Amino acid sequence: MNRTPPLARFFQYIVLALFIVFLGFPFVWLISTSFKSDRELNSLAVHLIPTEPTFDNFVQALQSQGLVQAAVNSIVVSLATTIVVVLVAVPGAYVMARYRGRIRAAGVGWILVSQIIPVPIIIIPMFFILRSMGLFDSLGGLGIVYVVYSLPFALWMLQGYVAGIPIDIEEAAAIDGAGRLRVLASVVLPLARPGLIATAIFTFVSAYNEFFFALVLPRAATSTPSRLR
Repeated sequence: MNRTPPLARFFQYIVLALFIVFLGFPFVWLISTSFKSDRELNSLAVHLIPTEPTFDNFVQALQSQGLVQAAVNSIVVSLATTIVVVLVAVPGAYVMARYRGRIRAAGVGWILVSQIIPVPIIIIPMFFILRSMGLFDSLGGLGIVYVVYSLPFALWMLQGYVAGIPIDIEEAAAIDGAGRLRVLASVVLPLARPGLIATAIFTFVSAYNEFFFALVLPRAATSTPSRLR
């Protein structure tokens, strides 16, 4: 059994510690800055530990900036987007993974085209579509946009997991009398559980971190403050 020499292990720990400091310092600086007063922030002197710690920044963010309501809106829209995307992506990914034909070719083509189109190009069409549906500047309209934006990549991720499931298992279940829906629910979904979890996490994080649509679309519709922020 090969063992790492003590000197080499020591240098490994040094490199690992430097790497952790490199990654963690911005986060530590962010926390430190959040407790600094406006006077200290505008000062030329740099202090890692605030000289006059204050909670005014947190109070202003929670009260004046509507941070709590914005966080609630983001969580609601992200959860709704994740549920809809997963429900639609499961049967779609199964069809793409198991069937060969025009449907699969059209689905793959749609996914590839949707991923190469820049987001600013679709802002104007989204504006007119949502306005005609009466969903502009609303959580429902924003959720629809996020579903359309996240569904192609979710389909691509999930169909890869489904394609990795041996088809012999499905054929054995079909021989025992299971229909197509029973095979999908009792065989495919349990085996594709890691893919479902990964797809759900990716969709939620993408919807939660997305800011461009929520920022631009309401401002294009009206000059009044948006209800989404």
